[in-house]
Amino acid sequence: MIASLTVGVTYPGAAENVFAVSVTGRGQFQESKTVRTNETRLLSPATINNRNILNLALGQPLNSALPPNRILALVVNCAGAGTLAVYDPMTSNVVATVATLTSSNLLMASNVFCKTVEGQRHCSGKSTAFAALGEMTLAATGNRGTNAIDGGSLCLYVSGALDAHECAKNVVANGLGNIDVTFTTSHRDPQTHEQVDVTGSIRILVQSLTLTTGRKLGTIQGN
Repeated sequence: MIASLTVGVTYPGAAENVFAVSVTGRGQFQESKTVRTNETRLLSPATINNRNILNLALGQPLNSALPPNRILALVVNCAGAGTLAVYDPMTSNVVATVATLTSSNLLMASNVFCKTVEGQRHCSGKSTAFAALGEMTLAATGNRGTNAIDGGSLCLYVSGALDAHECAKNVVANGLGNIDVTFTTSHRDPQTHEQVDVTGSIRILVQSLTLTTGRKLGTIQGN
């Protein structure tokens, strides 16, 4: 799930580049199970991926089929801001914001180019890559009380390249933290043998999360 990737200063109305993104991760959550009259608390594994994020952000059960016009994307403003979003590639619109990210301790790599004009030496630099620490803050999205992302935050290490316009590309982020979610699943009642919906809210402790951008999907022009 990600966010506001600060590489420079944000200017109102700047264009935003949209990239396909892959998010994978794993964690654990606590659940209780009752066997006869004994209650046991277990640490169960949790899987984080594009499908799970999209379904919860859209307010759907985790095993739902995704519509073809809803994908996970990283939207990055060349001047600095960005979001992890549910994106509609058919209309080129952001449907929902999943998370925002702020960065600190920014490091930049650059090349310096020099030339001599009329006996005067002129040099200019161009940034080529960056690395930073970041914090991902998840937004409340989906259907509260049934299937939703309720919030959370992760600490990240973010790196990537900069294109000829010094816009971020080839972004990779790794981190850990917590994600709060609510989801509804269907179970068979042991007494009535009927299928019943069970809703629970859990906190996932994320052991590892990796976000990687892929191909550029388009550009959203600022207002």
